[in-house]
Amino acid sequence: MMEGILDQVTRLEGLAQGLIDQASGLPPEKVKLPTREEFGELLKLVNKIVPMAVAEPRVYPDDYTDPVPENAIMVSDIDLMDRVSILNEALKGLEKLDNFRPAG
Repeated sequence: MMEGILDQVTRLEGLAQGLIDQASGLPPEKVKLPTREEFGELLKLVNKIVPMAVAEPRVYPDDYTDPVPENAIMVSDIDLMDRVSILNEALKGLEKLDNFRPAG
């Protein structure tokens, strides 16, 4: 919440769910494919959350401006489906906030 991503997570919940289901090995449902813009927003969100969620080894955002160690792991080095799985794990606690979010 401190990073201002709660609103993004709420808006992209439907888009992310299909990728989360796929990463979890669930069979695909008939889902409307995200537009290029929606997918781009989802990818930005995933890439913002993963470095915050992974404690060890440190994961650096791709736009990190300070010098990084020689063998540093950049967020784009992680397979997309693995990033989505990390996102799913990192956000599963948000379900407890459902009672406080407006319906619809």
